Amino acid sequence: EQGECGRCWAFSATGALEGQNAIVNNVKIPLSEQQLLDCSKPYGNDDCEHGGLMSFAFGYVLDKGIEADSSYPYKGIDTPCQYDAKKTVLKIEGYKNVSISEEELKKAVGTVGPVSVAIDADQFNYIPEEILDGLFCTHNLNHGVLAVGYGEEDHLFGKKRFWKVKNSWGKD
Repeated sequence: EQGECGRCWAFSATGALEGQNAIVNNVKIPLSEQQLLDCSKPYGNDDCEHGGLMSFAFGYVLDKGIEADSSYPYKGIDTPCQYDAKKTVLKIEGYKNVSISEEELKKAVGTVGPVSVAIDADQFNYIPEEILDGLFCTHNLNHGVLAVGYGEEDHLFGKKRFWKVKNSWGKD
């Protein structure tokens, strides 16, 4: 859980990287959100109050690699960068942006795996397993989550399409 710190972007990015590492290398290693928080400021990310972007995090990992959460654990506060290249557990060769299209995102989630996405979090009611109807969706993208699936279910007025996302807020 990210706690009070505005670091959703780091959790979204590590989630996508962990998913790809599990799919491609058959390895499940929790990656360090704290490293991204502390070390990716030169790539455009900011402090707890001002947040950042998943694409900046991917740019950082592309250049430097990333440690495991066990060697660089999450503290939820801004601390000086303590990256140790010898402890790198994952390097990437690149990353791709998915176009702003539901069909393209479905294709990516279905064929590639978990995808970092930005959403308008102002519509959340903080109810686990809730399906948001999207009636009040905006282009105010203010929260990073991980898209892990999609589908539709029967609803009172017909089928209701949904995206399954992993959020980093926790229960509080």
